[in-house]
Amino acid sequence: MEKYPDYSTRKQLAEFSDFNVETIKKYSDLGLLEFIPAVRGGNRLYKTMASYKRLELIKRLKDKGYSLKMIAKVLPKTKIETKWIK
Repeated sequence: MEKYPDYSTRKQLAEFSDFNVETIKKYSDLGLLEFIPAVRGGNRLYKTMASYKRLELIKRLKDKGYSLKMIAKVLPKTKIETKWIK
């Protein structure tokens, strides 16, 4: 299995998944996807595998007919530790 970095930018996360950068940004802005704001050159950082799994879950729920508003209500909120990232 390919090794992914612990943290990724939106662009990197889009490359690892079947989601585009705009979708990832939209889900982040709606609170569906947690990120660490404006680190390293002003880019948001995402926990790579946790974000990928969450994106897949959102996709499955949308495929079953759930709206993004409903998904936001049923998905648990997660918090990312905002430690300094090297």
